[in-house]
Amino acid sequence: MRDLVEDREPVRDEAVDPEALERDATRGRTEARGFGAVFAQVAHDVDEAGRQLEIRKLTETAAALRGASVSSRN
Repeated sequence: MRDLVEDREPVRDEAVDPEALERDATRGRTEARGFGAVFAQVAHDVDEAGRQLEIRKLTETAAALRGASVSSRN
């Protein structure tokens, strides 16, 4: 086992391009803002769908109650 560790090549430090790092960071921030906008839109759409479903359920319940009220009068 010791032979395997001793035979490894040393890790070389690669040159870091500061401009490339800045481009990557800028791209990452832009993508994060894009994802945030998508998530906000999805949350809005889900909220709106929930409201529409609630309105539909209330409308159906009101119609059923009106029908029951009309039939109880007859």
